[in-house]
Amino acid sequence: MRFAALSIACLLVVSLLPPAVFVRAAEEPGQSQITVRPGGDLTAQELATLLDAHVWKLNVSLPEGAKEVSIRLDQQANGKDRVGFGAGINTPLMADTKREVLIAIVPIGGGLSEAEKVRVTIIGFGMVASRTDDNPLRKLGIGGPVGSPEAAGDGTFNLIGGYEGGNISSPVSKADRVISLKIETR
Repeated sequence: MRFAALSIACLLVVSLLPPAVFVRAAEEPGQSQITVRPGGDLTAQELATLLDAHVWKLNVSLPEGAKEVSIRLDQQANGKDRVGFGAGINTPLMADTKREVLIAIVPIGGGLSEAEKVRVTIIGFGMVASRTDDNPLRKLGIGGPVGSPEAAGDGTFNLIGGYEGGNISSPVSKADRVISLKIETR
């Protein structure tokens, strides 16, 4: 009982001390002139630079009357079939659904050419999907189309390519390995 009363008394004394007592003890001479303030929202480029990521923000036009949309990323090595990569979304379309897709490929433990794994995130049409996957661009030079993704036909858009020997060329469809976005509607 005495211990509880002593603890409460100590808390009361500490709570009555002015906060400046603690602040002054932590201040160093000459440091009081330094301040920080929030600088606003990050741009996609600033965020990509911070995370060493590759990001895309795409406005999507869909056929009139589409009731459902499916979005996924694929990878394709030269001369081979496309296979799924990372995350995907399949969702019904509502009249008020925003027609925008955000994609991020974030290397884990190095740059995109060095990392063994990548985190792939897709945000679009009111849905979010994210998954960690093996990095198909490891040990390859990286290149991508300037401006918009490269249309490959049939709702497929090439986002980024990996080139053996570090040669970065365009179009991305000529890369040794291509990461593409596939959009389908029903």
